[in-house]
Formats: sequence, C-alpha cells, structure tokens
Amino acid sequence: IAIGGIGDSVFHPADYAILNGSVSKERMGRAFSVHTFSGHIGFAVGPSIILPIAAVTDWRTAMMVAALFGFAVMALLLSQWGALKEDPHHGKKADAGKSDGRGGLSALINRPVLLLFSFFTIATLAGNGISAFSVSALVKLQIAPEALAGLPLSAFMLTSAFAVLAGGLVADWNIRHDLIAATGFFAAAVVIFLIAAVPMPYVALIAAFAVAGFCLGVIRPARDLMVRDVAPPGSSGKVFGFVFSGQNVGGAIAPPIYGALIEYADPHWIFYGSAVFLLLGILTVTGGRKLIGA
Repeated sequence: IAIGGIGDSVFHPADYAILNGSVSKERMGRAFSVHTFSGHIGFAVGPSIILPIAAVTDWRTAMMVAALFGFAVMALLLSQWGALKEDPHHGKKADAGKSDGRGGLSALINRPVLLLFSFFTIATLAGNGISAFSVSALVKLQIAPEALAGLPLSAFMLTSAFAVLAGGLVADWNIRHDLIAATGFFAAAVVIFLIAAVPMPYVALIAAFAVAGFCLGVIRPARDLMVRDVAPPGSSGKVFGFVFSGQNVGGAIAPPIYGALIEYADPHWIFYGSAVFLLLGILTVTGGRKLIGA
C-alpha cells in the first residue's frame, strides 16, 4: 500500500504539467474541466465495479482487476506518447530559475502560491463537512430519515461533477478566475447556511444540496487556472503538486473538527462550519488577485 501511495503521489504534479504543455491556452479551462470530471466519474464508477467483484470472488481478485485498469491506462498513454508534452518551458527550467530568481523553493515560498495552498486547504475543510458528515448531521437532526439521508449528498456530488464541465467554459471565457472562485464560494456558503438555518421540505433540501454542489463544482477549472497563472516557467508540476497538497492538509484536519462538532455540539454546526470555511476561502483568492497581478 505504501509503494502504491508513492506511485500515486506523482499523479497530480505530472498530469497538470502535461496538460499545461499539451493544450493551448485558449482551451485550458475546458481541458482542466474534462480532466476533473473524468476523475469524478472514476470515483463514482469504481466502487460499483470493484465491490461486486470482491463480493463474488475475494478482495485479492478485486485488487487484481483494479490493477488491470491501471495497466490499460498505461498502455493508452504509451500509445499516445507523441501527443503528450511537458511544460513548454521545462527544458529551460534551470536558466529561468537563474535569471528571474524564482527557481527551486522560491517558486513555492511566495505569497500567491501560499495563498492558493491555503485556498485548497480551506476548500477541502469546507467540502469535507458536506461530503463526510452531512448525512450523519441530517439523521441526528431528524431532518431526513436514515434510509433517505444520502440522497441530498448524492445530489450534491452529481451536480458538482457536471458543473465542472460548465466551469471549463466559464473559465475560458472569463479571465477573472479569482472572481469566479469567490462568487462560487459565496453562493455555496449562503445556500449551506440556509440548509441549517431554515426548515425546508425534503425535496427543497435535496435541491439546496444540488445548488451548493453546482456552485462548488463550477469554480474548479478557474481554481486550476489560478494555480497555472502563478507557476513560474518550467515549474508548473512543482507548484501544482505543492498547492494540491493543501487538500491533504485539509483532509487531515477536517475529521477531528467536524467529528467534535457532531458529537459534542449542535449538528447544525456541520453546515455553519462549512459555510464559515467557504467565506474564509474567499479571503485567500481576493488577497491573491493583487499579488498575482503584481
């Protein structure tokens, strides 16, 4: 498992560097959106394939089938090797680092990149409140019966996935990616706050979760383009890898926070807490705009 984790660790830095080098700037938002959407589909479809195989056979067979998918993807990549390019400035990385002073750690330890690292961390803190704890909160608050409590979350996840595709079009059309991110966060924060504060029929609750999911999904291509914009030439993989590690930090911090809220406080605070984190996330992107443009 540890070796598998090490192998998976290069995925995000490498894939975004390849996208950055292989796709024209005018279509980059749509490329990021298709890439992210495909990941959502994989997460959704994976359990429905692997779990039945494990149930009929055993877990070892299921893992071998999962490995076969990996080999199939590797074969596909090898067959298209000529179409995959690295960061266009990758070959001049060392010279760029010497000439502008932004090589090495200086490509990471600067205010725009650190703000985006914080953005990814806070976004994960906000999202985990909904994705991991909203079902328990709905049941504990008796807002939804246990058998149906997962439907609002399903609506949230589905609309978020498909909103990513729309977000790619928006990101390519609008260069103010920070404004897209801030607007989506604010709208989602309002909807999530209303879920906790305003009693609503179950159908309206599902719709509210769907709207919140759309607001958070539509900003993801713009989010990725913000990272691309702050990456020095030849350092896009490095910057993407560092910034995306903010998701791991947020994912590690979120469970103790939300677990304590649902166990020892009012479960409404699962939603209030998520909304607060979203509002804090707005500060990271609005603060980053001036710095990125400086």
